[in-house]
Amino acid sequence: MKRALATRLQNYTAQHGWEPLLSLAYLAFLFVPLLGRWLSVSDDWRQVPFHWGATLCSVALFLPLYFCVLHADRRYQPWALAGVFVLGIGLLPCNAFANTYVIYAGALLIYLHGGLRGKLAALLLMQLIYGAWVWRHYPLQWAGLHIGTVALLSITIFFFNYLEQQRQREQAALKLTQDEVRRLASMAERERIGRDLHDSLGQTLSTVVLKAELAQRLADKDSQAAAGQMQQVAAIARDALTQMREAVSGIRSAMLAAELASAKILLEMEGIQMQSEIDTLPLSPEYETALALALREAVTNVQRHARASNVMVRLEHDESNRQVVMSITDDGRGGATPRGTGLAGMAERIQALGGQLQIESAKGRGTRLTLKLPMERAA
Repeated sequence: MKRALATRLQNYTAQHGWEPLLSLAYLAFLFVPLLGRWLSVSDDWRQVPFHWGATLCSVALFLPLYFCVLHADRRYQPWALAGVFVLGIGLLPCNAFANTYVIYAGALLIYLHGGLRGKLAALLLMQLIYGAWVWRHYPLQWAGLHIGTVALLSITIFFFNYLEQQRQREQAALKLTQDEVRRLASMAERERIGRDLHDSLGQTLSTVVLKAELAQRLADKDSQAAAGQMQQVAAIARDALTQMREAVSGIRSAMLAAELASAKILLEMEGIQMQSEIDTLPLSPEYETALALALREAVTNVQRHARASNVMVRLEHDESNRQVVMSITDDGRGGATPRGTGLAGMAERIQALGGQLQIESAKGRGTRLTLKLPMERAA
């Protein structure tokens, strides 16, 4: 049973994150006045079990309503939200902090379908109903304090959730843009390779066919001339092989160009300027994949953690050490560690190819990641 619960929890957090579960920690406020009554000598002890029982039952009712608002069909969400709100008002005679449910209701409003104006109107209506109820049934001084506190917290959390929702939408739109950039870059590179193969190799192979047919006709009449034609065929074939290798090695530019374009979009949306200097190098698919993933991981770390203003990406061939070297440098706060922010996985990928990852990240002086791969296995 524990394993099943752990699996469900893992699946839920993978789909929705930890935030909905962590938000339930605020339910602890419900038990603050109950603990005070329990420890108080002046309160009637006979009422304590009843108040505890009512609060625990309210939590049992609240949890399904809470997840219904977050994840159920849009037809049931308003009713579940209304249930949370009514739960807060109904529990007030037993628990002075039952207004926690009213705050939850205001915060959950943002997850309903509809426009911002409608949600703001619903939030105002909820505060008016709660204020009228408290004002009528409780002392003036107590009522004013609680109405103001609940209104302030409800409105603050509502707008916080609204801004977080907008941020998530922008992140989703950015991801779609990055995926589209990669797709278009790959498509453009495939079209370029197709044109190169058709224009250059097509003409070259046609020449090979003509030369071979001519050599065949000359074979019986003039063997020396036929041999000369075959030598030309061999030279043309070698040239065609070189052209084919150049065309296929151009796939490198598609992957790195796509990642560079995607990285530029991501960073510039955060106000970070990015520059790049990329040498044209023939790379194997393994090297290509490792460098592209490393670039993606490094840029994501810069966007999330570095607080940088500028980023520089270089890819070059170190002739003296026979290495392919890629460096990503930022002017952020530094302090990156090999075990944090995905760098451990990056290092493992590079080391699996016989390379190494170097990190220079003094606090306050930015971070420089240098990836080195042996040139012998590059092509």
